[in-house]
Amino acid sequence: MNTTSRSHFAVRVLAECAVMLALSFALSFIGFEMPMGGKVTPASMLPLFFVAIHLGPIAATATGTLYALLQIWQAYLAGNVFVYCETAPVLFQCVLFDYVIPFILPFVLVGFFSHTWKGRGKDAFIYISISVGLVLRFLSHFVSGILIWGQWAEDMSPALYSFLYNGTFMLPELAIVLVVSFLLLRSGQIRKILRT
Repeated sequence: MNTTSRSHFAVRVLAECAVMLALSFALSFIGFEMPMGGKVTPASMLPLFFVAIHLGPIAATATGTLYALLQIWQAYLAGNVFVYCETAPVLFQCVLFDYVIPFILPFVLVGFFSHTWKGRGKDAFIYISISVGLVLRFLSHFVSGILIWGQWAEDMSPALYSFLYNGTFMLPELAIVLVVSFLLLRSGQIRKILRT
């Protein structure tokens, strides 16, 4: 690949990542709040999963990191998260388990393994990897719920409170992402872009 081809490829990758990042962030503002808390969105993480599947771990790490930073900024502006982090260790735990791990690690793992699956198994890989990624996000939020937010569990254990709080919005989120990805993968154009 010559210098011109490399620079065109880099520009295309940057453009794809920027568009998908903007789409994910915009979708994260849409949705409905669950009774216990947490928001179900219209598959807001799916564009970044597609980045990971199509472009691999480096692009996935970069876009996931930017997405995590945007989520932190969104939470800061909303003023409903960091005001409860009264000490540096609690703030560190909050950022790590509510933003860094759930919004970076799933994409990195999917990106890392995306090119190991070929042919007929690619669809299965996409659905399994998205499911694993969202389960990782749930587990990270679950830990955060026990360590930080469990203090608001009135008549239940912090673990049960965290499980119910996070499960009631992450399970519908998983279902929506899988349904939307299934529908999108029926499109030949999407499959061509993802090289499936």
